[in-house]
Parts: sequence; structure tokens; C-alpha cells
Amino acid sequence: MADSNIYQGLYVVWDQAQVWWAVVSPHLKSNIAIHIYFVSAGAITFGNSLLIAYAAKDRLRDLKLEAFDISFRGR
Repeated sequence: MADSNIYQGLYVVWDQAQVWWAVVSPHLKSNIAIHIYFVSAGAITFGNSLLIAYAAKDRLRDLKLEAFDISFRGR
């Protein structure tokens, strides 16, 4: 059975995570460095999720889904 596109995407993400870990791991020599890397990764992930949510909100507004009675505040 062939993998779905989701699983193929997850394999790509996992491969990229391994590459980044190989680059970053030699520099993880102190607790402060580990803290900075994890906070940075969390901030980047949170920022990306906000951008995705904002794009989805705009897309739903463009579709004008009155059938679902979705009201949006803002512009």
C-alpha cells in the first residue's frame, strides 16, 4: 500500500529535522544555548501558525460561507 501525501510530507519534515539536528547538536553545550534554540523554534512555529490561521480566515471570508452562519470581526 502506497503512503498518502500526508505521510510523505511527514517523512520530508522528519528528514529535514534530522538534518537540522545534525547541524545544531554540536553547538548545544550549555543550558542557555538549548533554551535559546527551543524558544526560537517555538516562536517560529507560533508565528507560522498565526500566518496560516490569518490566511484561512481571509479565505473563509472570501468564500462568504453564509450557509454556516460564520461571522467575522475586523476589516
